Amino acid sequence: MGHPVSSARGYYFCAIFVGAIIKGFVYSFYRIDFVNGNEYVGLDNFRAVLSDPDVGRAVLNTLYYMMLGLAIGFWVPIVFALVISDLKKLQGFVRVAAYLPNVLPVVVLYGLWRWFYDPVGPINAGLTMAGAEKVLFLTDPSWSMISIVIMETWQQFGAAMLIYLAAILSIPRDYYEAAEIDGAGIWQRVRYITLPSIKGLVTLMLVLQLIATSQGLRACSAATTSSSTRRRPRSRRKRRSTISRSIISPTTA
Repeated sequence: MGHPVSSARGYYFCAIFVGAIIKGFVYSFYRIDFVNGNEYVGLDNFRAVLSDPDVGRAVLNTLYYMMLGLAIGFWVPIVFALVISDLKKLQGFVRVAAYLPNVLPVVVLYGLWRWFYDPVGPINAGLTMAGAEKVLFLTDPSWSMISIVIMETWQQFGAAMLIYLAAILSIPRDYYEAAEIDGAGIWQRVRYITLPSIKGLVTLMLVLQLIATSQGLRACSAATTSSSTRRRPRSRRKRRSTISRSIISPTTA
């Protein structure tokens, strides 16, 4: 039987969590107005969403973004954690260096990567010097979503890497020493010791990443909205609507 204080805290947390979900569902039947008060509209909000022709494309874009996030970004922190855990020197320095992008202000991050992706930025300058054609990373439908996923992966992988690294370092070293005595190589130790030991954590991080990537509007909007648009607030809504339609759709990839 659990401690009464812990049980009470658990029930209180569940009440807040479930209460917020129920309240959000109830609000879906209202037109929210903080000035004049909420107005009950029944199923009008649902009809408006289902009748919007852009909803289908938005759902497909979100699923595509989630799949790219898994294919490109999900394995990066795991690989970095495995590499850093085997370092004999400078392990602390590499940990800090890998986590630094996560503490950058969002404005600095998006400004930096927009400069990287600019048609006259360093990436395209390197491509031009190599004799290749320039790539319009943020306006070409074939590259826009991939470019945003790479940008988000670069910023976010440090935090996940530290979590994986802590889990890997908590595995008893006796397992690895016994495997080395038996002649197991690096890949065999990773496959039969490390990955099975952190299987539960990998599953949890997978769920968290799916949740995070399903809410990736901020990155898409900030990376593709031009600075001139920010100076013209009257056209912001129209501009963002155009951007939402221009972001890569799986059907056009």
